[in-house]
Amino acid sequence: MTANDELRKVRVKKKKRLGFNWFFWISFVVILVPVLYFGYLLWEAAKVTHVPIIGDRIKNTVTYEIDDNTVAQIDSLIKTQEGVESVQTNLIVETLRITVNAADGRTAEDYEELAKKIYDIVDSVTPVDRYFTRTEEFKQYDLEINIYDNLDAETPIQITLTKNSSMEEYVITDLSTPLNEELAWQLTHPEEAAQQDDDEQTDEDINGNQEDDGQN
Repeated sequence: MTANDELRKVRVKKKKRLGFNWFFWISFVVILVPVLYFGYLLWEAAKVTHVPIIGDRIKNTVTYEIDDNTVAQIDSLIKTQEGVESVQTNLIVETLRITVNAADGRTAEDYEELAKKIYDIVDSVTPVDRYFTRTEEFKQYDLEINIYDNLDAETPIQITLTKNSSMEEYVITDLSTPLNEELAWQLTHPEEAAQQDDDEQTDEDINGNQEDDGQN
């Protein structure tokens, strides 16, 4: 074989290169597209970091909307009631929330009557059956009336009147009176409650031993 033949073979080998690698580039594009999209989502989310999301749940969920002027009117009428020292009335997330600091020295029954009067005021300005009662298509508003006296007192009084849109009638709750007084006493007097349990257990053991001795 001559030197020219060997040189020709080398040139032929150099010409035998790999063609365009379609599999590699298609795989690369398939992987690149979701990575770029995910990166775009991260970039968009980073731009609104620490920005509160403020929703408007009132639209399309109530038949009649309560505006700021109506809230101010209700607030003014409540302030004229006897025994009301201060009042805060606001409308937040479909709930008309009324908080009243009432005069001290009254009973829980007095505050309950005041809550009913405030409810009547709300009903006169925004009829309950229209604004605070659920329909088949609309949720409507909820109503919450909180009345308290001196929260720093030894025995403060707090009354809450609640009327959710799904409730047929309002409910008045005395939050200052526990529903289970015995449980409340145990939680507020843990050491005395533990001693009482020990004494009761001791009495049961003594009575049980006496019964066993009598049977023997």
